[in-house]
Amino acid sequence: MVRINSPVQASNPLDQGTSIGKTDNDNIKQRRLVEFKEGCRYGKFGKTKAYELIAQGRIRAYKMGGKTLIDLDSIDEYHAVLPRVESRAVVVSAEVV
Repeated sequence: MVRINSPVQASNPLDQGTSIGKTDNDNIKQRRLVEFKEGCRYGKFGKTKAYELIAQGRIRAYKMGGKTLIDLDSIDEYHAVLPRVESRAVVVSAEVV
């Protein structure tokens, strides 16, 4: 898994600007990025569905060189808004004879 800090931190502490009373770690959110195939496996969908979801903006993907990386948090967000399946109550009448 590739972890990317957002926003990007400067390597020199003097280049990070002045922030009084706040540490730099307060503004960092780590992205959980995995390669495309692993993202499909995590999301329980195939590559065609993954490309559809990316095109629709429902999951986030990034390019790193020739590799496509998928943000696992966006897959979690996608799963969270899926509609729930309502089961129909089945009434079984049992008569004792």
